Amino acid sequence: MRDIYRCRVCKAFTEDRFHCGVEAEPFLDGRRREALSKLMSYILRHDPGSIGLSLDSEG
Repeated sequence: MRDIYRCRVCKAFTEDRFHCGVEAEPFLDGRRREALSKLMSYILRHDPGSIGLSLDSEG
């Protein structure tokens, strides 16, 4: 996965290193982003109760 940056000017999150004409600050590197994505997917799909979530009739 690509790194995530935060624009120093408008504070938007982006995968582009430059935003609003200036270099954005690093926010989350691609390796950590992928690990976080996998963890969140596991919890939400298989074990939402582990973080205190309960599913309604629509999931």
